[in-house]
Amino acid sequence: MKNSLFVSIIILVSNFWIFTQAQITIVLQPGPDEGKDVSLSNSDAVNQGDKESLTAYTWYLDDKLALKRFFLEFDLSSIPEGAVITNAKLNLYYNPTDPYEVFDFQTGENEVFIQRITSGWDEYLVNWENQPTTTTDNQIELPASTSPTQDYLDIDVTELVKDMADTMNENHGFLMRMEDEINFYKGVLFASSDHADPSLWPKLEICYTMEPTDCITLKPNAEDGKDAFIWDLRPDNNYGTSYEYTIFAWTHDGVPAIRRCYIDFDLTQIPENSIIDSAELILYNDSTSLTSWGEHSQLSGSNAMIIQSIVDPWDEQEITWNNYPGYSTQDQVFVPESSSPHQNYHIDVTKLVQKEYEYPENNFGFKLQLKTEEFYRSVVFASSDHADTTLHPELKVCYSADTIVDIKDPVVEKIRIFPNPAHSVITVASGFEGTYTLEIVGLDGTAVLKTKITQPKSTVNISTLPAGFYVVKLSKDDFVEAQKLIVN
Repeated sequence: MKNSLFVSIIILVSNFWIFTQAQITIVLQPGPDEGKDVSLSNSDAVNQGDKESLTAYTWYLDDKLALKRFFLEFDLSSIPEGAVITNAKLNLYYNPTDPYEVFDFQTGENEVFIQRITSGWDEYLVNWENQPTTTTDNQIELPASTSPTQDYLDIDVTELVKDMADTMNENHGFLMRMEDEINFYKGVLFASSDHADPSLWPKLEICYTMEPTDCITLKPNAEDGKDAFIWDLRPDNNYGTSYEYTIFAWTHDGVPAIRRCYIDFDLTQIPENSIIDSAELILYNDSTSLTSWGEHSQLSGSNAMIIQSIVDPWDEQEITWNNYPGYSTQDQVFVPESSSPHQNYHIDVTKLVQKEYEYPENNFGFKLQLKTEEFYRSVVFASSDHADTTLHPELKVCYSADTIVDIKDPVVEKIRIFPNPAHSVITVASGFEGTYTLEIVGLDGTAVLKTKITQPKSTVNISTLPAGFYVVKLSKDDFVEAQKLIVN
């Protein structure tokens, strides 16, 4: 039996080449010759394109506010035309040998914005005065550091890289800057591609597939739509048939009031066992609303929003402020403030939809609220009950088939693992009952996880596993099954 198991695992590994034609990973970590990165300061006109550090900060130097930002660009030409990018992660490493800055970094309330650069720049000619333009589209907000020497690993830059690789946009890289560039002292410090230690160079990992992706647009009407807003000033009232979403912090007859909205789409139209590649939530401004005259308002400050997963079931016709469902901040989406009074919103909700599709028993749509719930500020959208059907909310989901290669060796029974690829939790299912030993083995033969599970169906947490290819073995006494797994 041991010899048969060895042959089976070899067959599994050999079939990974076939399997991974659906998903390809490239790692970009250029050094001094190919790397393109630079820090710019408003207090120093000297170009720093050959320095070993990348810094962003707000500081106080020579009796004035000093700002620093850094720019980096990766060559994406190795991604073929027609590729569908499924995942992109940026890794930035703390520079322990920085000789240029004499004060501590990774300090203060140092939340960081990562934005896409929209114009060309030269690493050795750029300065503060001629720095390239950027956009807030799909910008990323990184939380404050938890350590003065923290590495920033696995930053999800998927949507930014998609924009860079799109034929309609040229790739000019990333800008990294403090979210708050007014108050000091705060900053972040990383090694550049000119550092002497190659392991500290900035790294970008990109996964893509060449398989065709199908897309579906969900735009339910009043009968099929599920959406409502809640209002703390009328905590027992239900607004499941309102023609609008009003998300605001306002006053009503002088009394402060808050509104939030809830929305869920039916994902059962997406074929079973698909891989969600992207998901976009589209909300249309309701110019006919009486709230703020139908205009998004920033009367007293930013009307940026937060979108979170709903984790409890809820009923459109019963939800109120007093009984609203639970929610999760995991993978929450930050939506920038409106740029015009009647702006329509296109919001990337890929991670939230992936989670709801993979675990529908624990996810029930989106909760939308203002990031700062202090009056006066608002956003106003049409709901699925609006008389104008063109304004109904949309969810555009693109997905591809979960390609699974059958193992031909007769001693290997097929077990079902889903989702696959996966990144946090997998479900292992078989036609057997009882307690089995589950072992996950790397391609070098090293066991990285071993646990007991109950069949015919169990869930296993794989969130600690590095991205890569693995073999999953299910065994009991002399019985063994094996299947491949990709962790992304």
